[in-house]
Amino acid sequence: MPRHTTTNAPATGIGQIASESHKVKPGKGNIWDPSVLFESTTAVLPFSNIPATCNPTIEHVRLEKTNLLRRQIRSLRIKHRGKDISSLRPAVMAIERWILRYQLARSKLSPTVASSLDPVIPMLQGTGLVLDEGLVSDLESAGDSATVARKVAEELTQLAHEDGMELAALIDSHLTILAGHK
Repeated sequence: MPRHTTTNAPATGIGQIASESHKVKPGKGNIWDPSVLFESTTAVLPFSNIPATCNPTIEHVRLEKTNLLRRQIRSLRIKHRGKDISSLRPAVMAIERWILRYQLARSKLSPTVASSLDPVIPMLQGTGLVLDEGLVSDLESAGDSATVARKVAEELTQLAHEDGMELAALIDSHLTILAGHK
């Protein structure tokens, strides 16, 4: 049985009136302009040759890798604390702050170096930023000792770099496939 009944009654015009009352005012622009495309003018390096319309598969893999980093931080903290997990407090927003500090540091690098690094997953090797002291202090504020926090940060940095390299290889193979179809 249908949820509503259809009629042959004439239109009331309410829809027309409502749509006219919500028109964009003069001097204002629409929030969505499908004609706008972003183009990259940087050299062709693993993370600079991403097409303007990013591949959902690659972005999904990037999301899964950042989620994995969020899960790994807890297991690394437990691993390095040993039996002392009674006072383990969550490191709230530690990964997010780490990623944002990485993005800020990445923006200050030369375009050639920056474009060879993932825009989201912290890849610090080769940038002169071997360890993020902010991540260490975030872990310390969550109750870890200085040595445990440093060990966790070092291992997490290494894991993130490996994830970034895997993602770079995925992007390269994806672009090779795309180039073969043109």
